[in-house]
Amino acid sequence: MTKQIEMTEELKQKFAEKFGEDTDSSKFYIFECRAFSTEAVHQGTIFDGATADQSILNGMADKINNTNENIGIHVMHNDNDLNIGRAFSARLAVDDNGHTALYAYCAILRDETSDSIINKIENNVLDEVSVQFVAEHAYCSECHWDYMGEDSTFENWWDKTCANGHTIGVDGCHLEMGGLANFSEISIVNRGAAKNPKILSQKKRSFFSEGELMSLAASGKTPEFLVATFNSKLENIMTDKANFSLSAEQVEAMKAELAEMKKQLDLGEKIKGLEATLSEKEAAVSEKEAALAEKEAELKELNEKLSAAESEKKAVLEFLQEQVKKVALAAGKEKVEVPSDLGEISAMLSENQQILATLVPAGGISKGMVGADENSKFNSAAIECYQVRN
Repeated sequence: MTKQIEMTEELKQKFAEKFGEDTDSSKFYIFECRAFSTEAVHQGTIFDGATADQSILNGMADKINNTNENIGIHVMHNDNDLNIGRAFSARLAVDDNGHTALYAYCAILRDETSDSIINKIENNVLDEVSVQFVAEHAYCSECHWDYMGEDSTFENWWDKTCANGHTIGVDGCHLEMGGLANFSEISIVNRGAAKNPKILSQKKRSFFSEGELMSLAASGKTPEFLVATFNSKLENIMTDKANFSLSAEQVEAMKAELAEMKKQLDLGEKIKGLEATLSEKEAAVSEKEAALAEKEAELKELNEKLSAAESEKKAVLEFLQEQVKKVALAAGKEKVEVPSDLGEISAMLSENQQILATLVPAGGISKGMVGADENSKFNSAAIECYQVRN
């Protein structure tokens, strides 16, 4: 029995809203599918037994019904090929088992490429669908730890074990998905991951009719829904484990690479610590250099003062030597060797003072100088200097 449906006026309107008023719907193969539900997913990966809350299905339906969104139809999730069609209408319905399901109408453009696919759909060679989406959250059913959280790592996904040690598939532990982060496509496949997701034959469609599903359930028949393989695409290393094709050697190599990255990170932290210590040491050195520069400035100032004092001392010494020489000449000494030591100069002054005292009475001229010519008289300035000195 054909799976292509007849277009009602309501479906034609929804088709026109999605494809445009001028698009001829008769050129398309239209079918209905049960794309996804809140039932547990069956696949041998981390998503085995996973459940999705209704927020994910609501988000999928909104994207399909939004005229600005394009949920394309692919075959076997082959992203290298162009879309062969588009989902143009969707709604949610509660099945007889109490689970909410997403029903979608899909349109495939008939051409040379798609005719063989349509033929395979009609002959049940390709009779399931698969949705591809990213959940905002993937909680551990045991402790509510989020596999999509910031602290989640590749090893958590690969080992299927949360940070608290609960392993998916052990003692009923599974993922509980919530919130729709991204929904990109519906793909026609030969086997999917969602439960009962087959393309519906004419007698098993229920996009707008819950009554037909109820009657099927009452008769004990299970609708042939096309599968919704849900491929959770994670950023960077959080690759969809449902499609993993890595060998054990590749996994070990990746683990080794991660371990090396952790070492590099640890080394980086150590380097940061050393850099901080170095900065402290450099600051201390700068402080000491500043203090040393200050002391050097003080020393320079003292050296300049000392140099000035030495210059003054030299000038004073030369003056005293000259005065001592004059006093010695006044005392009658013809050859005078003036010492350079201040102590010796002081002693020489005392000696010449005694000589002058015997030669010159108080307030007068020495006897030996009476009648002497002007050149042999005492230089009054020298005597005055001598008196001042004493």
